Amino acid sequence: MTSFWARLRADSLGALDAALAHLAPAAALPALRRGLVQVDFTALLGVPEAADRVRAFAARRPDVLSTWVPQCHPGAPQYDTLGRFATPPDCTACVFYRGRACQGLGAERVPFGGLTATDAPPALQALPPERDLHALTAEDFTGSRPVCYWRPERAHIAAIGAAVRAAGGTLWDLGAGNGFLAALLARDEGLSVTAIDQLDTYPAPAGVARRVGDVRAVVSATDAARPAAVCISWPPGGDGFRDVVQRLRPAVLVLAYDAEGFCGRRRGHAEVEVDAGGARWFTHAADDFAGLRGLPRRACWSVTTHQDVVRGRSGGSGVLEIRSRAPLSLVVDHPLDPYPWEGSKTPR
Repeated sequence: MTSFWARLRADSLGALDAALAHLAPAAALPALRRGLVQVDFTALLGVPEAADRVRAFAARRPDVLSTWVPQCHPGAPQYDTLGRFATPPDCTACVFYRGRACQGLGAERVPFGGLTATDAPPALQALPPERDLHALTAEDFTGSRPVCYWRPERAHIAAIGAAVRAAGGTLWDLGAGNGFLAALLARDEGLSVTAIDQLDTYPAPAGVARRVGDVRAVVSATDAARPAAVCISWPPGGDGFRDVVQRLRPAVLVLAYDAEGFCGRRRGHAEVEVDAGGARWFTHAADDFAGLRGLPRRACWSVTTHQDVVRGRSGGSGVLEIRSRAPLSLVVDHPLDPYPWEGSKTPR
């Protein structure tokens, strides 16, 4: 046996222990290359020991065994900080499930199969075309449906604008969501921006082109000229689009992500993506935002994130980076008026 995929359902710790014990010989085989243990936590939701058992089983051979524990489950790796934002057992109303950052309780044969246009509203607010973006306030970044997962400041947008203009002025926003960042860059910096996202829920903001579809499919199929710059803003769990960046070879790359590691891959992380066609295995020696050849970091800021706002923390747990193939100047030669949502805080 070189691989296996096991689906387990248990209504007690004893039954879970028995199921894992049954898998133990297969997990111990020297020839095993990969194994996925998919546990239905529905009957054991709220039992921390269940998460401990599953995680301990996978930790026996972290190089080849993989599983997941729902964010809402006591005992999940980041339950203390993220569990409060989940809505168990209603996965279709959960911000992590809707954002494809958690694969639910494990009951579905196809993860995220519960996402439909009617029962899974998008995690971000829509941006009505008639609404002035500058009328947004700090309150629009709080709550269960923020306008963005991080709070861009005027200085951040100006720096991105300067970098992209120097490279040619065109930018693709990958996984753009509601197009908020794309709209700011088009309106306030005059960039030619294309927002690409698989959701067709959101209208295209004024001045922004929109392409609907899986990012990789759109990039593969498009015959349009490649952009000078690419932006990846707050990717859903684990998907940093490293392969897309390598294909597009932009002169400028803009990254915004969670410094605490929830969004984006971490060193040594392994994941299994499951769909109707089976399971595909991915392992990563380094996170997706490290060591991109030819794109050294030219600028970096700390940014306030949605979870900072909700939890009332001081300081930002997010990171905004600008990377460029060539040295660049981010000097802005005119005064910048802060956005209304910045308050009295000085941009960093």
